[in-house]
Amino acid sequence: AFKGCISMEEITLPKNLTVVKRDLFNGCTNLKKVNLYNDITSIEQNAFTDCHVLENLTLPQNLTTIGSAAFCYCYSLKYINIPNGVKTIGSQVFVASGLEEVVLPETLETIGYRAFDCPIRTIIIPSSVIDIKAAFSGATKLESAYFCSAQPPHMAGDIFDYAGTSTETGHTTIFVPNEALDAYKTALPSYTDQIVGYNL
Repeated sequence: AFKGCISMEEITLPKNLTVVKRDLFNGCTNLKKVNLYNDITSIEQNAFTDCHVLENLTLPQNLTTIGSAAFCYCYSLKYINIPNGVKTIGSQVFVASGLEEVVLPETLETIGYRAFDCPIRTIIIPSSVIDIKAAFSGATKLESAYFCSAQPPHMAGDIFDYAGTSTETGHTTIFVPNEALDAYKTALPSYTDQIVGYNL
C-alpha cells in the first residue's frame, strides 16, 4: 500500500489492524515514526525494510511474530524493546540496521538466521529460547552474549561466525550458567575458547 512512498514521514495505523503486511512500508526512506496499536499480532516479511530514518518505534503488546527482514536497513533504529508474547524473530530481521541495544522477552522461542547481523554490543538470550539459527553471524561489534538457560538451545550453523571481530578481544565472549558449561561447549564446539561460566 505504501511501498516506496518517500514523502511519508509519520503514520498512525488503525486500531483494528492485526497484521502489518509484507512490504507495507518497504522503501519509505523518510518515514521517521510509526504509531502501532496493540491489536497488531504480526509484523510480516520486509514490512519496514529500507526505512532509513525510522527511529521511534514502540512494538505492540500483543505482538507474537516478527517476519524475515522486517527492519532490514533501518539505519536509524538504535534501540528496540520486543514485548512479552513474541515467540518468533525471523531471519535477517535487523540485518544492516543501526540496532545497538535490544531487550528480548521471556516468551521468545526461535531466533532466525542472521537476525542480529547489526551493530549490537550485548545480548541476553532468555531461557525460553529453544532454537537459534546462526542469529549472530556477522555481528562484528557483539562483545558479549549471555545464555540464561541451563539447557543449551538447539543451535544450527555457525551461530557466532565473524561475531565480535571488531571488538577489543576480536571475538564475542559467550557467558553461560556454570552448571551448564560443559553442555554449552559440547553444543558450540567451534567456540569453546570463548565460553565462560557465570552464576545465575
